[in-house]
Amino acid sequence: MSKYTAGPWLMQHEFDDEPTYIVGPGGEDIATIPPGGLAIARLIAAAPEMYEALKQTVVICELMMNGGQKRDICWKTGLHPMLTAALAKAGG
Repeated sequence: MSKYTAGPWLMQHEFDDEPTYIVGPGGEDIATIPPGGLAIARLIAAAPEMYEALKQTVVICELMMNGGQKRDICWKTGLHPMLTAALAKAGG
């Protein structure tokens, strides 16, 4: 996996006709989103937290499966494969 800037990432947005900036915890530039891309900027800014939440959910699914508790939940719903595919796509 390529190196990434750890979160939290923050949005800097003042006016709708100006870009939105995503910055790391030390103020380093992560991304510049053109005007009109506020929804995308919010999603990008939340990426580190969402990535960690996905990883923890996979761990919980695997613990449940290994412990035999409600084994079907993560597989029957397709949750485990979906989570692991999303993490793989993100490079984790």
